Amino acid sequence: MGLKTMEYIGEPLTFERQLSASTDAVRTISEGTYKITNRMLGFTAGGTYVPLVGDVLYGNTSLAIATITKIVLATGAWGDNDAAGTFYLHNQVGTFHSSAETLKIIKAADGAADAAVATSVAGNSAVADKKVRQTRTAKAMLVEVLLNPINYCVDGTAPTIDADAILPGRGINAVANTNFILEDIRSIQNFKWINGTGSAHAQVRFQGFFD
Repeated sequence: MGLKTMEYIGEPLTFERQLSASTDAVRTISEGTYKITNRMLGFTAGGTYVPLVGDVLYGNTSLAIATITKIVLATGAWGDNDAAGTFYLHNQVGTFHSSAETLKIIKAADGAADAAVATSVAGNSAVADKKVRQTRTAKAMLVEVLLNPINYCVDGTAPTIDADAILPGRGINAVANTNFILEDIRSIQNFKWINGTGSAHAQVRFQGFFD
């Protein structure tokens, strides 16, 4: 399989790793890997550190955690400790308190923690599960075959396992330590894979890229 020069295809935001079942079942890409739902969380009392897209936000009391995708500053300034506005988030786990709580940051750049980046706003944190505009859909999906060959289809039909050299399985064969890119949502949604060889326990890793 030829290698594709990888140009910018979006921001890598989701990740999934799959190990084939012993039953040689057909597998698909999970919806949560090619779709993400943005959420919003109001904040006030922004501190001296300026949060960046990709930083991880978490609640000091609730322990809810999410990745920042956008920051809208409404009033104040970070350096003055009075920044106020809205965080846009994805991959949220847990629920931020409906009452104000201290928000902390794990920096994407180096994994370091910031003790108190801001305070959540009671009125807005209660709607932390509100969708912002619409669900974001992956622009592309990087597929990496890590261990053992697979057969795959991108038209929604189910691939089958190779029976022997004369009767190959249905689908495109991809051997271990190769990768390819799915560049449209229909191919991503219709992607199906199975062990290339029966009970071979192939491993596949998916990385979703978003605008």
